[in-house]
Amino acid sequence: MTQVPVNRDALAALIQRAWDLFVCLADESGYEIVDLLPESELVQLACQAGLPIPGPMAPGTVPPAPPPYLGRLTSPTYRELDGRLRCVECGKVVYGNSAQAKEAASRITGARQAMRWYIGECGHYHLSRVKERRT
Repeated sequence: MTQVPVNRDALAALIQRAWDLFVCLADESGYEIVDLLPESELVQLACQAGLPIPGPMAPGTVPPAPPPYLGRLTSPTYRELDGRLRCVECGKVVYGNSAQAKEAASRITGARQAMRWYIGECGHYHLSRVKERRT
């Protein structure tokens, strides 16, 4: 699974607008009760992002459990003019997943200096130089 950083406020607003549109269409169609099922895309997306579910759940149903990575939400990012994604918190280049970071580390290590990948406190995958110890 590839994780892509998103603006959670924008995602929450988008989920709410989709729910409002759903309620409006249901009202125009004559439905009196409007609720959500656990398999609904709105419910799944809200749960995966750690956002509130936009409407009531259908009676007798519960939303899916939050994903294990939810406790490790990432800080915001910005894109440089050259297209690289950078972390606002630490200013380092961001990689989407461990495979991308590992590939970039091996590519840089072969060309210049030894690099390693890691997950920063900000929650993003980054690269760092491997410092040699002198004895």
